[in-house]
Amino acid sequence: MARSLTLAAYRALSARGKGTLLQSRIPRPEGELVWMHATSHGRLAAMQDVARRLKAQRKGLYALITISEFNQTEAEMLPRSADWVNPFGPDTATYVSAFLDHWRPDICIWTGGYFLPNALVSARERNMPMLLVDADEDGVRSSAGRWIPSLAGKSLSCFDHIFVSDNQTAQRLIRKGIPKERIDSTAPLQISSNPPTVNEDFVDEINQMLASRLVWLAAHVQLDEADAVLDAHASAVRLSHRLLLVMTPGAGTTLESLRDKLRERSLRWVDWDNGEEPDDFCQVLITEGGAELGQWYRVAPVTFLGSSLAPGHGGSNPFDAAAFGSAVLYGPNIRDHMASYSRLASAGAARIVKDAEGLAAGVMRLIAPDSAATMALAAWEVVSEGAEITDQLIDMIQDTLDRRGED
Repeated sequence: MARSLTLAAYRALSARGKGTLLQSRIPRPEGELVWMHATSHGRLAAMQDVARRLKAQRKGLYALITISEFNQTEAEMLPRSADWVNPFGPDTATYVSAFLDHWRPDICIWTGGYFLPNALVSARERNMPMLLVDADEDGVRSSAGRWIPSLAGKSLSCFDHIFVSDNQTAQRLIRKGIPKERIDSTAPLQISSNPPTVNEDFVDEINQMLASRLVWLAAHVQLDEADAVLDAHASAVRLSHRLLLVMTPGAGTTLESLRDKLRERSLRWVDWDNGEEPDDFCQVLITEGGAELGQWYRVAPVTFLGSSLAPGHGGSNPFDAAAFGSAVLYGPNIRDHMASYSRLASAGAARIVKDAEGLAAGVMRLIAPDSAATMALAAWEVVSEGAEITDQLIDMIQDTLDRRGED
């Protein structure tokens, strides 16, 4: 009774705020829909990753990500792997009811804490399966429960299962009356790598073809940073004259535009996609990359990830290169993947370069396989540490949706 009165008081207080009706011209498509709520930049990126993997495994599934009030960038609001990324409106009965009526989610994945009691309780009243992921003490405390303490417990009781990021939070939840069997302690929720399978025959073929030549890869290169990459290669070649650069274009840049750039500089180059193979005098190999990019990450001990030197492109995802064992160099313009690069850099698994001179120095420092090995090991540890919780979460979502479909 006391808890019901507390929720009623909260709903009455929240209703005094400015009401906002759900305004969405997007029709809710037929099919399964997963609703994920992100409460930080890192959790938003992780939910995009979960959405990507779920949609790849479950045909016809839709993913909606809502976000709390943090200072997200315009790029973060792009749907990317999810189908929609929207701010969640005020936690009022009117808004929440309109939201749930419109989207009719099949499951809710809430991250961190920072609870919106109206949203959670209303979803639970509709018998929606609910999971709390990456719960920590700050998230559990920093909610309506700060001024109506029992609301935190009321919000927590809505979840079928809770993944906490440390044992201290687990003990706190148990003291709040959450059964132990509904709590799992895991690593913090982070983006994990899910790279494609490597064609080992391809890797062996390339290594035999190149013999003892050293190779570095510049992937996702934009036209407005191609000169810097080629200048860096020209500097590095002065110290290692047989060094080969493998180059792939970034989104929006064509292979033909890179060909023109190579012709302007009178470089010796081959087009791998046209069946051309490098000889001892070849300086640059260009390829679209595509499905073969993972193999080139394996061949090259060091990779510069483009779309990052020149502003306006947002960078490219570093985790596949790291997962394949290539040391990572990157430029300063990585707004779309800031959390990922920060994790790698803080672990000594990636290094930032500012210009062609810095890129050349980075390549020469890391080009020998033994020099890159330490960075590659650190990178592997970073990309694999979030895999367990992500895999466990995806399996639980799949099982829940399967059971719901059988009902």
